[in-house]
Amino acid sequence: MSGLVHAALTTVLLAPVLLAPPAVAPQDPPPERVIIDVATINGPGCRPGTTEVSVAPGNTAFTVSHRDFSAKVGAHLPEIDRRNCRLGLNIHLPAGFTYGLRHAEHTGEAVLAAGAEGTFRGASYFATDSAPPVIRRTFRGPLNESWTVGADIELDKPCGLPGFLNLNTEVRLRAGTSGKGTPVSWVTLDRSTYQLTWRTCPR
Repeated sequence: MSGLVHAALTTVLLAPVLLAPPAVAPQDPPPERVIIDVATINGPGCRPGTTEVSVAPGNTAFTVSHRDFSAKVGAHLPEIDRRNCRLGLNIHLPAGFTYGLRHAEHTGEAVLAAGAEGTFRGASYFATDSAPPVIRRTFRGPLNESWTVGADIELDKPCGLPGFLNLNTEVRLRAGTSGKGTPVSWVTLDRSTYQLTWRTCPR
């Protein structure tokens, strides 16, 4: 939010701002295998032991896989269900490199009775990002399909910036007009794949 402030005979002193050195143009991925640790994990969509992270050959991408990330409604279940997962990933950077994300793709299954509806939301960001872009997908019953939603993103970690890469994913489901007596409706998130880009940092 912006606005105009009018003042008379006021002197404003600006403190110097220290900026991280910019990364140069995209480079080939580092040759050594990149290690990604799950530093923080929270949410019913990624209970301990049900989520893992794997790095693609050549360090071109990484995938977050889930074994129990599912929202369910209908039958004897509550009329609204929400499952989310918040991950903080520590990507161990080879000397002289930083990284960014250029594409995210999310895949799962959706089985919805007539009248049920659901949504998926996914976001990736650093602590310094105030309004990260969100990838969305809507589901409306009757539906029985494997689903995929993806989008190009522009997310770059500045050289020297500390902290983790934050990933936030969520599935939400409502029974709607399908009611409690109908068969179970469910939406799962099975995996999310993020395309990596690499840059070298000035020394």
